[in-house]
Amino acid sequence: MNNRICPLLKDPENYTPDIQDLLSNEVERNYWLATLERTVAKFVDKAGELNPDNPKATEDAKSCLQKFQQLIEKIKSDPRERIDEIDLINDFNEKWLELIKGVLAGNVFDWGSEAVAKMLAEVPTFGLSHAMDTIEERPWFIDHVNLWIERLNSHTFKSAVIFVDNAGVDFVLGILPFIRELLTMGTRVILTANSYPSLNDVTYQELNLYCCSAAQQCNVLKDAISSGQLVTIENGQKGPCLDLKNIPSELCDLMVESDLIVLEGMGRSVHTNLNTEFAVDSIKIAVLKNEWLAKSLGANQFSVIFKYEPAV
Repeated sequence: MNNRICPLLKDPENYTPDIQDLLSNEVERNYWLATLERTVAKFVDKAGELNPDNPKATEDAKSCLQKFQQLIEKIKSDPRERIDEIDLINDFNEKWLELIKGVLAGNVFDWGSEAVAKMLAEVPTFGLSHAMDTIEERPWFIDHVNLWIERLNSHTFKSAVIFVDNAGVDFVLGILPFIRELLTMGTRVILTANSYPSLNDVTYQELNLYCCSAAQQCNVLKDAISSGQLVTIENGQKGPCLDLKNIPSELCDLMVESDLIVLEGMGRSVHTNLNTEFAVDSIKIAVLKNEWLAKSLGANQFSVIFKYEPAV
């Protein structure tokens, strides 16, 4: 894969994606190493529970299957549950606020977060409405929603490139309604996902499957895929962070004419690129699900970042 630097950066020579230097900061390094160790240990524990020698393995598997089947039946009976809710909102400003809150609520579903993993394990029925309740009241820690909506009221973006985050609820109920609205406004949308698996981040292969499945339920997505208004492409990344010095040439070529870039999730828009300036309009959106990271920024756990910056 032939990679090169993102063409939308204002100052590519001085671009540094990381906001923390784990090599030189021992305190930060030790914190994240310990956190990752605990996360991996939980995955090991879960694998052990499914071992055939474990007498509870069958019981646990049956319980998991039952819950999965219930979810499938719910989707079969009402596959457009989130889209219909959005379409019932007539007010332009209210609709976009709900779309943004949907992306944020979807971003809560992150098994890579220790706090969220505990929450999801304790509440098996945890859904999008529950996640909505975890979102703090406005004004958020970084809250540029009004500025963004004002921009939308007076401007139609030609092309938006969106770096997506988690698989599952995050992408399906958060990102898809968001990009669907952009498509209805005439914007071309370039969705880009990781080339390789990392935690529960959606991969490029999964991205295509999601979009094809969603297109069966939504003519807006179906028509956009057929016409080339909606494009999916891999971003060459192997982890949850985003290094814009090292992305595929094919993606760079698609991005050249973009006038909007959206970075979703803590890894892509906070751990890296929170302070990155772009030559086009940009959005950085995430829920701070890690208490240590939140405090290091002067925020609280589950604080919200919606950072919209016009072209500089």
